[in-house]
Amino acid sequence: MKKNLLSVLILALLVVNVILTTIMMVNVTQTNNRTAELVGNIAAVLNLELDSMGTEEAVPMEQLEVFDLSAPMTIPLLSNDGKSHYMVCNISFSLNNKGEGYKDFGGEKFAGYESLIKDAIEATVSQYTVEEVNDGEKFEVIREEILKAVKALFVDKNEFIYKVAISERKTQ
Repeated sequence: MKKNLLSVLILALLVVNVILTTIMMVNVTQTNNRTAELVGNIAAVLNLELDSMGTEEAVPMEQLEVFDLSAPMTIPLLSNDGKSHYMVCNISFSLNNKGEGYKDFGGEKFAGYESLIKDAIEATVSQYTVEEVNDGEKFEVIREEILKAVKALFVDKNEFIYKVAISERKTQ
């Protein structure tokens, strides 16, 4: 009789344990969902994209064509000390030969727009001071602004412009 009573007591405790575990898991899951929703709302307000921590989809090297501007650019920078400051650099674009707009504007045709591209680059970079251009983090923002400005030239067929590369950057 004592063995059966002990078995019934263990079974009752097991059932209570399962019920309490279920209640706890439901509460934790609901709290986790609310927290995820709150973080999502905060990210939306801050205009962050949590799903894509990288900037964009990677393009395989065999799909890229590099277009170098014909000569180094000398770009006047914004002055906050009364002196003239310039940035001299080489600029090249990585073009996705499978991207939308490549057939219309890519390849050799892209070179025909070089003066417009240079103008967009100069208009973008000349808004920054020499200190901002020399700051590594700020320069990444400038690089993104250049990419946006050049993509804006090609309106809705701009997906073929993948990346901008700036090399041999010198400021004075």
